Amino acid sequence: MSIRKIKKEDYEQIKALELQVHQLHQKARPDVFKKEESGVLNYDYFLQLLNNPKHHCFACVLDGEIVGELLSFEKAGSPAPFMKKRKVLYIESIAVDEQMQHKGIGCKLINHIKKFAKKQGFESIELNVWAFNNNAIEFYKAMGMNLKTMVYEAKL
Repeated sequence: MSIRKIKKEDYEQIKALELQVHQLHQKARPDVFKKEESGVLNYDYFLQLLNNPKHHCFACVLDGEIVGELLSFEKAGSPAPFMKKRKVLYIESIAVDEQMQHKGIGCKLINHIKKFAKKQGFESIELNVWAFNNNAIEFYKAMGMNLKTMVYEAKL
């Protein structure tokens, strides 16, 4: 199992992983996530990610197949005058093939991005997780991540 940068030739495999995550979210929150799968990860957006030097995209490869992926970007500091400017790497997406979960792939991806971020001078890595996704929440806690903020919702 190895981690490498994502290449444009990886599109179909990355899209398949993103679709698995989308379906999980759509099932839990159909009021938020569209049922259509065509917009999950369109090719133009995928190329923008790969060509933007502020995006850092990694694949976990096992026996020539991508079994996990992590998409991240450099997050701009807060414009609020009362907040300190910080260098943060934001994880936009992390996905492990449903058939390959609980085999250390997610851990390998998170450990890789932590090392990468530290080497690049980032102060922290951040991500959002949906409140219904208890498996992901427990995983992030096990990886040493701590709750930073919460967003509340009132449906009208």
